[in-house]
Amino acid sequence: MDIKIWGVGSGLCERKNTSAQINGIQIDAGPSVYQDILNHFPEHLLITHPHGDHIGGIWHVALFAGFKSPKPLHIYGSSLSIERIKHIIREQSDHEAYQVLQQKLHYHILPEKGSITINNTKIDFETRHHIAEIHTHIFKFNDKVVWATDIHETEEDFPFYQGTDLVFHVMYRGKAHTTPEMVARIMKRAHVPRVLGIHYCDKKDLTPYAKDFQEFRYAEEGESFHL
Repeated sequence: MDIKIWGVGSGLCERKNTSAQINGIQIDAGPSVYQDILNHFPEHLLITHPHGDHIGGIWHVALFAGFKSPKPLHIYGSSLSIERIKHIIREQSDHEAYQVLQQKLHYHILPEKGSITINNTKIDFETRHHIAEIHTHIFKFNDKVVWATDIHETEEDFPFYQGTDLVFHVMYRGKAHTTPEMVARIMKRAHVPRVLGIHYCDKKDLTPYAKDFQEFRYAEEGESFHL
């Protein structure tokens, strides 16, 4: 399994927006990472939730799909995510471009919980509450790697993570996010050996929790992993 981290930041700091590709499947398309996406253009894009730091670069990605890529772009997300993405595409495109994009973009609405297979990669997913009306999809790839950003979890959410080898999880003290302390409690209960923090601005001291894991640290922009 191949993983490339484009960004690890929240929308409130100078770090690139939290985003990655796992087995060539793109996760989110924020405004500060779309150029990375264009340089490694995917056929499949998973949207965690429809906040600007996760979909703000979608028009650039869609335009590339419409006029540069020989293949269509498949976009997966909640009904609210898909609705907001369609609005962005419609409002920012001229008539000619919009007609082209209508043919090249394929939308797939994900339920709150389920499983799909893309290019021989099995992806299980669930939703967690984030803030107000926003619920975020979290994704598990081939039962080994989880991507979980912009969610507010409790220790009782541990079952989804059991049996996985590596979890990328939001570690942020802001409103409607999961703190490093809670992440450590959840992952310890799920017996996850490696946990890397995403969607953060300032780094906090994680050494109090590291003793319980093979690895417990913040992920870094540009990191690559092969499992």
